[in-house]
Amino acid sequence: MEEKEKTSVDWYKIITMMEKTLLVIIAFLTTYAVVVEIITVVSIRAVKLTDLLLLFIYAEVLGMVAAFYKFRKIPITVPIFIAITALCRLIILQGKG
Repeated sequence: MEEKEKTSVDWYKIITMMEKTLLVIIAFLTTYAVVVEIITVVSIRAVKLTDLLLLFIYAEVLGMVAAFYKFRKIPITVPIFIAITALCRLIILQGKG
């Protein structure tokens, strides 16, 4: 019985470590995407609503990662905000195309 519990604890640690690693990667890649987006906006010297919404999505993703590390869980409202913003951005992009 103890051996079975020991194995499940090992899997839990592995999965937790993978989750934390992925969140760090997501944070770094999101930061990189923010820098690329800002460079693009500055280079074309025009800011569109879709650019602002994309930056807001990036900010929410970073906020979600920060919330995980602060509270050890992700509040359900954060992914909902990200989804709503992404849908608004998609509607605006489709309306212009």
